[in-house]
Amino acid sequence: MRQQQSVTPYPSKYIRSDGAVNPDGLLIYIDWLNFRVGSSVFVPALNMHKLIKQMNRYAERYDMKLLSVERIEAGKLGVRFWRMV
Repeated sequence: MRQQQSVTPYPSKYIRSDGAVNPDGLLIYIDWLNFRVGSSVFVPALNMHKLIKQMNRYAERYDMKLLSVERIEAGKLGVRFWRMV
């Protein structure tokens, strides 16, 4: 008898191969290859600690340094990330 394989989504503690972060369960795609030095991106999130951890994992993977600031922009809570190097 053949065993049935179950496909599980990526656990949030692992980084995804497609560059997406999911701090609150909603996938947010970041274009890492076009994230140039000096540019920034605001990512809305309630679980900011988890978001910062996920973004820093990607930054290490792509050999980048990020500066993050928790803030409210346009009435939305989230984190702005700047690529430093």
